[in-house]
Amino acid sequence: MIKSQSEHLGSVKELTSNISFFLSTETIVKGVKISATGERRFVFERINSLECTLTDNSQKDIICTSEDLKLQAVTLKGGNCSHKVNFKLVQYISPNDGQTVVLSIRNHNFYISCSMTGDKAELNLEVKITHVEDLRSDPDMKRFLFFNREGPEICLHTFESVKYRGWFISTAYEKENEPLEMCRVDSAYRLTKFKIN
Repeated sequence: MIKSQSEHLGSVKELTSNISFFLSTETIVKGVKISATGERRFVFERINSLECTLTDNSQKDIICTSEDLKLQAVTLKGGNCSHKVNFKLVQYISPNDGQTVVLSIRNHNFYISCSMTGDKAELNLEVKITHVEDLRSDPDMKRFLFFNREGPEICLHTFESVKYRGWFISTAYEKENEPLEMCRVDSAYRLTKFKIN
C-alpha cells in the first residue's frame, strides 16, 4: 500500500516529536541537594552560551552609557549599530519552570543582577571577580539568574528574576534613553518582551 503525502508528513512529524521528547528526557538535571539544615537547594547545570543583542518589542536597542554604566533602551538609526550592547547569554537547566540564563556584557566583567530595596526590585550591573557561571558554591548567586521564557509571540522572550519572582527586566513604553529597570509584569508603560538577535 502506498502512503499519501499527508500520511507521510504526519508520520515524519510524529517521528520528529518522538525524537524531541527523547532528547529532552535525556537532559539530566542534577536535582535538589538537601543541606544539613534541611534547606532545599537547586543545582543549576550550564548547558551552553551564545552571544547576542537584545531589542525590545518596540524595536529599541539596548546600549550602555559610558558615564554611569547604565543600560538604556534607544532606537538606533543609521550607522549607530556599533553602540548596541553585545551580551553573553549563558543558559542553564534548572528544576524549575523555565530555562534560566545569566546575562553579561561580552568582553567585560559586568553581569546583570537583581536586588531588592524595600519593596522594589532593582536591576544592577555588577563587576564580578569570582566566576559567576559556577552557581553551585553560593546560593546568593541566584541574583544573576533570570528565567528566559518565550511568549506566545514568536521570538519574543521575557527575563524574570529567579531570586525575586514576578519581577521582569523591562524598558520604558514610548520614552527614549530610559534605563532598563525591573518591573512587575502588569506594570503600565513598561515593556517586558525582548527579541534575542
